[in-house]
Amino acid sequence: PFEIDSVEVVEHESYPYEYGEEAQFEDEKITLPNKEVKAKLAFSHGLAHSAKLGAFEEIIQATFEDNKHLPLTLARYGKIPLSRYQIRKKIGKLFLDRTSISLHLGELDTPEFFWENSDYEPLYQEMTIELDLHSRTSALNQKLGVLHDLFEMLGQELSDQHSSRLEWAIILLIVLEVLILLLHDVMKVI
Repeated sequence: PFEIDSVEVVEHESYPYEYGEEAQFEDEKITLPNKEVKAKLAFSHGLAHSAKLGAFEEIIQATFEDNKHLPLTLARYGKIPLSRYQIRKKIGKLFLDRTSISLHLGELDTPEFFWENSDYEPLYQEMTIELDLHSRTSALNQKLGVLHDLFEMLGQELSDQHSSRLEWAIILLIVLEVLILLLHDVMKVI
């Protein structure tokens, strides 16, 4: 009941663990050196970051699936067959997804827990390496860049639609003015 901004697909990260000589994460199995809570917490932070990153990856993938037809349509037909209202809605959705993820990417930094417990940070670092968090974060940032480009393209399309309507309005006004002048000067009607 207290959840805010829930995700549609829940990410689960679970790995078997055992106690052994030294802490490690190999072959998707966690070995804890003892039953100390801080060691478990160090591994848990890595798992939590992986799950959070997975949720972001799901959001980006869903956004790409919803919008992948737009660049293809633009390439084929030279315009996007959406109304200004629909384009604005797409821009708003893209902006929400992008800013939501951008604002939360800071949560994937090294947790404050390790400022006071730096001797446990190597366990966390091992998890980040094994779960490939740095390259996944980099890939996510690249996808956010592509979303930004899509956002810019939709904004440009909206601007082009508006410019085109203004041009047609000006052309119609010029034609109307010419007709009025013809009626006035040539036919002496007005």
